[in-house]
Amino acid sequence: MNFWHQFPFVRLITPFIFGIISAVSLGQEIHVPLFIFGVLFIIILLIVFIPNIFFSFKYRWVFGLLIFVLLYLSGFELTVQKSPKFKQSHVFQLPVEKRNYIVDVIEPVSQKQNSYKVIVDIRSAETDNKRPLQNTSFDQLLRCQQNSNSSLTKVNCGIEFVSSLEFEQNLKFCNGLNKWEYSRGAVILYFQKDSLSKEIRYGDRIVLNANFIETKPPQNPSEFNYKRYLANKGIYHQAYIKSGKWKILSKENCNKLLAFALSIRNNFFKILERNNIRGNEFAVVSAILLGYDDKLDKELVKEYSGAGAMHILCVSGLHVGIVYLLLNSMLFFLKKFRYGNNIKAVVLILLIWFYAMLTGLSPSVLRASTMISFIIIGKSLNRQTNIYNSLAASAFLLLVINPFIITNVGFQLSYAAVIAIVMLQQPMYKLWIINNWLGDKMWAITTVSIAAQIGTFPIALLYFHQFPNYFIITNLIVIPLSGFIIYAGFLVLIFSPVHFVSLVFSKILVGMVWFLNQSVKIIENLPFSTVKGISISFTEMLIIYFILISLIVFFLQKRKLFLFYALASVAVLLSIVSVKKYSHINQRKFIVYNVNKSSVYDFINGRKNCLLADSLFINEENKFLFFVQNNWWDMGLKHNAKFNLKDTLFCQDGFPLYKKGNFISFFDKRIVIVDKKFYCCPNTKKFEVDYLIIANNPEVKISDLVKLFNTKQIIIDSSNSYWKVNKWKKEANELNVKIYSIIDSGAYVIDI
Repeated sequence: MNFWHQFPFVRLITPFIFGIISAVSLGQEIHVPLFIFGVLFIIILLIVFIPNIFFSFKYRWVFGLLIFVLLYLSGFELTVQKSPKFKQSHVFQLPVEKRNYIVDVIEPVSQKQNSYKVIVDIRSAETDNKRPLQNTSFDQLLRCQQNSNSSLTKVNCGIEFVSSLEFEQNLKFCNGLNKWEYSRGAVILYFQKDSLSKEIRYGDRIVLNANFIETKPPQNPSEFNYKRYLANKGIYHQAYIKSGKWKILSKENCNKLLAFALSIRNNFFKILERNNIRGNEFAVVSAILLGYDDKLDKELVKEYSGAGAMHILCVSGLHVGIVYLLLNSMLFFLKKFRYGNNIKAVVLILLIWFYAMLTGLSPSVLRASTMISFIIIGKSLNRQTNIYNSLAASAFLLLVINPFIITNVGFQLSYAAVIAIVMLQQPMYKLWIINNWLGDKMWAITTVSIAAQIGTFPIALLYFHQFPNYFIITNLIVIPLSGFIIYAGFLVLIFSPVHFVSLVFSKILVGMVWFLNQSVKIIENLPFSTVKGISISFTEMLIIYFILISLIVFFLQKRKLFLFYALASVAVLLSIVSVKKYSHINQRKFIVYNVNKSSVYDFINGRKNCLLADSLFINEENKFLFFVQNNWWDMGLKHNAKFNLKDTLFCQDGFPLYKKGNFISFFDKRIVIVDKKFYCCPNTKKFEVDYLIIANNPEVKISDLVKLFNTKQIIIDSSNSYWKVNKWKKEANELNVKIYSIIDSGAYVIDI
């Protein structure tokens, strides 16, 4: 029997995934003609039902090719169909301008430092076909909606309202000047913090006045692509909503079951608070038990990430598996009844999915819940299920529902980890038989950790640029402890009506979480706990996976050909790395970064660099990590230096940078910074400079600078205000002077 015949879903999902990836990468509205699907389907049916007439055995590969093409095109077309921006009803098919909208809150609200982040689905947008820019004012709209909950109300402004459920479809404006059109589209709103925005909840229907702006692409080299991240979630625009520019129309316009689950989760949070669970302990319990990570502070996340324990703070297959084992043991009595196995399967699936809703239905939970559901159904039917088919079937179902879930890092890591565990854990476990119970359990956890790390580290290197060296020690502590924390957390919640009992369990819970946090902190602070700064490309990641798969097949099936594949791939990978390092050694660059309200300049010579920045940026480590660090890793910089822009610098260690006052020399390039302290002497002879940088809102005119300097390029950095940037750009355009705005065009990168 052919090896691949054991895994039909694996063979079917492969071309389907290729089709999805092609459509996502292309990003264009290209539809596959319907007749192509029809022709392929008819040919396949003829081959299946009348093989002797239409098919010869020696051409059996043609049938496989036809199936491959059909599934590939299906994945491609499904992705295009599911792309919100291609739909005619998408709100931004309308001209983007400030207008009134009706929206539904579709996710739990997230609290930020200065605002409340809310993801909403637009239901209707006010349009004006006859008189552009004559839209009804928001204050007028709010006055008009005061009686909108009645069956039909007419108010003085001439706007008609029907019941709130049909509000967006029936709102009409007097004299036909304005109308509301049915529109859809998910957007991010940041509501100004006040007593009213604090009360926004999932399911609220809100009328608001907003000017949506398109999410910007990365503004600096190697910066996280937030625009692409949101686009893969179907979000392309965002807006800031000031107080008084919005009002809640109605409640509970949502999935009732999910709303019920979220209300229970909120009650669970209150129970934890009543039991005096506070601070980091509350944050970790909320993340592990219920998938709520808003309370995790940056330092705590850094410690868990450095120790290789971040998977504990993200509800995933591990957590769902623990909950499954708990529920399965609690429902043992159902086996005694007739059809008990079937009843138990139904109850287990319902409870697993209810827990998934409690945790917010993250991609990793969706994957785990779907896979476990397939396994439960197989067991209830007394059929042996193949884990690879279960994984493929669960992935296929999730991708049909949302093809873009394949771009989610958690989704990728979850499948990579589970596949590696299934493939490698048992062979590794059998290498060492330990007769001691405790030693056997520790060895089992160790083999699980190693297998999962082998499966996920290429993806982790691509996205996170680091590798936790002590992951085995970490997992020996956090995996069993997380199970006890989940069980103790559920006991706190179950016994909450009996306060004394619940309080006892909460003390135990807090103690375990404290021990977990301290253990992670100690491991993260150990010498060489994390290797950071590893930068690989997507191509390199694929080569690493090919090497791993080849070596696994070689060791498990003793096929020497795969050892040759692995060695050849290693040679290719080393060649790529060598070329990359050669380019790093010979690079010379000057970069002006785009960092809001800051001046940040980077001078690179080979694998050394010198960063000059104002004190506002130098003292903000988080800004440095977000805007600059990834670029340093991608350029292979190993010797870094940071200096304040006020410092005077001379050539040190052979680095060709000199700075005094507002004048900078780097190799043969001369740079002048024009800031508030710069003095322009109109009678001075023109200076020859390569780059002229305007910084920190100086009171200067472009015409004065042109009289004083001959320069190749004028650069306006990101420390300047928008109105001054626009003023200088307008003046430069009138004088036909070449100018580059960092705020508008992103970082300025030049090879020297």
